[in-house]
Amino acid sequence: SGTVNYDNEDDISNSVVTDSLSIKPLDRQKVEASVKSSDLREGEESQLTISIENNGPRDVTDTEVSISNNGGLNILQSRSSIGDLESGDSTSKSFKISVPKNINSYTQNIDVGIDYEYGLLDTTVQDEELLSLEIERNRQVFELTGTENKLESGGSGTVKVEVKNTLSDSVSDLDGEFSASEPLS
Repeated sequence: SGTVNYDNEDDISNSVVTDSLSIKPLDRQKVEASVKSSDLREGEESQLTISIENNGPRDVTDTEVSISNNGGLNILQSRSSIGDLESGDSTSKSFKISVPKNINSYTQNIDVGIDYEYGLLDTTVQDEELLSLEIERNRQVFELTGTENKLESGGSGTVKVEVKNTLSDSVSDLDGEFSASEPLS
């Protein structure tokens, strides 16, 4: 119950008592992260795109997302500003990550922190998520294929090899060295 005290126009004090007062709390405010896309590969610099969704009952402001990893990933950009995010809306942010050669584990966890404010009092909150990432093994940079070579027993000749660049970048000044094993010398 509750009581309201007031003075009327004639400066007479009055009180009103209510039988019951109902207070209904709002659902918990929650902003969540998930992996939208990842092309992380051992020995390469790649993009990780994270989806950020406001699953809470209120709009949020001054939203920022940060990522960190203790497993050997080199995070080149660890923080990004989102700004305002209305209830039910989502957005995506991409981060540059370099994966070292010979990484110790092909499954890596990243910590995602989401800072935001909401409500009349600009309540500041940090939600945290732990996301799992799969790292693809180092791709073969060049493919080598023999081109219909024949050498007679005891004979000599030239062995031709075709080299194919499997990376997305061009290379120049390519130099190769091959070694033969028995029965070739």
